[in-house]
Amino acid sequence: DPDATMTVGRDLDLMVEGGACINAFLTTVAAEGPEQTCVDLLRGMHRHMALRRLAKRPTLTSAQPLALDTPISLTAQGQRMRQLPKGVGRCLNPLEPLLVAKGKLIPADLATRSSRSFFDSTGGTQTRETISGTWASASEHLEDLSSGRKEVADADIVGALRGLLKEGVEQAVWTAGQVGGFGQHPPIRLGFPKEALPLAQALGRIGQSSVCFNIEELMNRCAEEAASEAQDLLTDAVMTVYLNDPQALLNGAPDSATQVLQQKTWDELADRFAPIVAHTMDTNMLTRFWADAVELYNRIPFVEPLRCDLEGYIVAQTLGGLFHLIAETEVDLRAHPTSAADSLVQHVFEWKLHQASRRS
Repeated sequence: DPDATMTVGRDLDLMVEGGACINAFLTTVAAEGPEQTCVDLLRGMHRHMALRRLAKRPTLTSAQPLALDTPISLTAQGQRMRQLPKGVGRCLNPLEPLLVAKGKLIPADLATRSSRSFFDSTGGTQTRETISGTWASASEHLEDLSSGRKEVADADIVGALRGLLKEGVEQAVWTAGQVGGFGQHPPIRLGFPKEALPLAQALGRIGQSSVCFNIEELMNRCAEEAASEAQDLLTDAVMTVYLNDPQALLNGAPDSATQVLQQKTWDELADRFAPIVAHTMDTNMLTRFWADAVELYNRIPFVEPLRCDLEGYIVAQTLGGLFHLIAETEVDLRAHPTSAADSLVQHVFEWKLHQASRRS
């Protein structure tokens, strides 16, 4: 963390002190634009430092009293680098982490000039003019970032997508695992299997419609109990699925991450989820109740024997319902990223919304 200060602002003297704070400041300005209030700036800097797991708090220093709602025009007026320890390398360049964090490496020629400008071979005292020149060279790249011509890092996007899906899983399991989570939620309620409709019609003709109603209620209860045990399975899937082309997922359909998760993990999840469903069917007596209903149906003269994999049907419908709820959360968090619990989800999707508003 270099011992450094930077003067910013057109309308007042505002100092950002410490290399980590300067990194956070530059990233925040690049992402949010130069016109902010003190509280917006501090919030953005805090988010950036938290993402880098830095325990330090962002600081601003001013000779004038500052209120949180003070508007600031954030234009660098100059930098002063005090004595740096011997042997420092280019990794301490406060411009470089910014450009790496935004997904683009600093160009080779600028990186070389920045390295020479910030750190000389004798240990590092540099002039204000040299550093101002480096700032001027990098300002074009900062302008690119703030105007949306640069992208967030793919690694950050992947992390945000995983964070988004993890929140979706938690919300889906909590919602579906409640009593009535399936049965009282029409979009995901399990209906009588189509393959078993002849059974429902036949039992209705002999006054046994209640048997089908009871089976449907038990199916939904089994789905709810199985869903409450699905969090580990789904979380494992989220953390291991390969999210190729993260830029396309970031800018794709509002539920694109859920679609990819479902397509790539469905078969494995169904195999691992089947024993859970089978257990809930046994504990709720659905296995026996279903077998009795099928046996009763098959005794009817001249009917085709019923072939319906009820366990497979419940597995598919339960997973489908969970993915439906995960998609709902993804759509909501993309539109309202500040409501996300994961700071990386907030950072990436707020950035995306900010870029979209600039284009519109």
